[in-house]
Amino acid sequence: MSFEEKLTWLWAAILTATPIAYYATVLPQTGNGTITDTPYRAPMIISIAAATLAFGIGYTATRLLTDPRSDERDADIDRKGQVAGSSWIALGATTALTLALLDIDQFWIANALYLAFAISGIAFSAAKITGYRGGARS
Repeated sequence: MSFEEKLTWLWAAILTATPIAYYATVLPQTGNGTITDTPYRAPMIISIAAATLAFGIGYTATRLLTDPRSDERDADIDRKGQVAGSSWIALGATTALTLALLDIDQFWIANALYLAFAISGIAFSAAKITGYRGGARS
């Protein structure tokens, strides 16, 4: 498995685990109140920081244990992953902008962006993993 493929698997695992942990922390706190009153900021910041830290540590460990060279195949697979993930970023940004213009609560705006980034990263990783596993042909 190449360096780039290992990083892709790492990113997929992190971007699956951290949103699950975030929503598992935030959603039970809704209680009898409205969801927009739920304290979400600290869990979201912690989730983002944890994902960043986990990827940094994983990247460093992978770099120390694997030859970091990449080739034309890696670049082609990366481009296909970028295409798969970028539409989710655009959709999330458009949704968040629309929510902001409609003066919707910040809870929804923040979560729309957070979810868009998570889905984008998962789509990016899934497309790349499919490419590495031979499922994507030009």
